[in-house]
Amino acid sequence: MSAWSSLSIPERRKEFLTINGVNRSYDESFEFIGNKECELEDFDWDGKIIQGGAKLTKGSARDYYFVNCYRKFVINGESVPLNIMLSPDFTKTVQKNSFSDLINQDVTVFLHGCRPVFSPERPRLTVTLPKDLRYAGLCLRHKPAL
Repeated sequence: MSAWSSLSIPERRKEFLTINGVNRSYDESFEFIGNKECELEDFDWDGKIIQGGAKLTKGSARDYYFVNCYRKFVINGESVPLNIMLSPDFTKTVQKNSFSDLINQDVTVFLHGCRPVFSPERPRLTVTLPKDLRYAGLCLRHKPAL
């Protein structure tokens, strides 16, 4: 994510990254979740890194956070948000940076290998992070003000 964020668009087309044995340019390896031409099933959740804007909020329970993606998807005729719950397992052991600086801030979320699932009880899409985060997971980066 750091490399992608630091590269210019022309540089992303020249530099390559291998994901799941497939070598593509950085430009081809990342998909923007805000692309309104793509539906949920159009994204390559396992073969590419899906990135886009979100806001991080603190949950009511201790050490729980929520990543609320700005992109909404139409499911069964209803516009539903994509939400990611971060449990204490993630916030204390995986994510090395403090979340306190990111609360209610715009962030860029990067997802790989985490396919959203529709939850009909609470009309939303949820992502469950895998236990083994070596080859799949989530990364958040602060989105600097323009």
